Amino acid sequence: MSRPLQTQKFERFAWLVYNTDEQCESAMTDLETLVIRAPRESYAEDFKLGPIRNNTTVKPAKVTPELPQDHIPRDIELCKRLIKEVYDVEKEIDFPFEKLETEVDSQDAKLDTLLLYLRQVHGFCLYCGIKCEDERQLVGKCAS
Repeated sequence: MSRPLQTQKFERFAWLVYNTDEQCESAMTDLETLVIRAPRESYAEDFKLGPIRNNTTVKPAKVTPELPQDHIPRDIELCKRLIKEVYDVEKEIDFPFEKLETEVDSQDAKLDTLLLYLRQVHGFCLYCGIKCEDERQLVGKCAS
């Protein structure tokens, strides 16, 4: 499920994958009739889901491409600098670098975590240099 998208009136997008067409059709029927009731004391309105069937195949998750071992520490430092000095400053947020250092052991996992953060929070891909409004747009434009 995506984060609420400012460019889409704070709507969220979710993707579901089914093993068979029958499962997908059954879920579509159920989701089209589902109504999420707003609490009586709130000003919110009842909410209906808008399922759309997408027949494209699922793209594999994007992770760090194969890199020579001497490139990984360099890319980790570059990601940290981009996060600390550019992107987190723009959004006035702080990435928990201390937690990353203490809880993530391998260099590959640290780099994957930083790359994922740049993609999901800031809509930026380090390896192709594309910056988008949100991760959903990045997925369509990013080549890596």
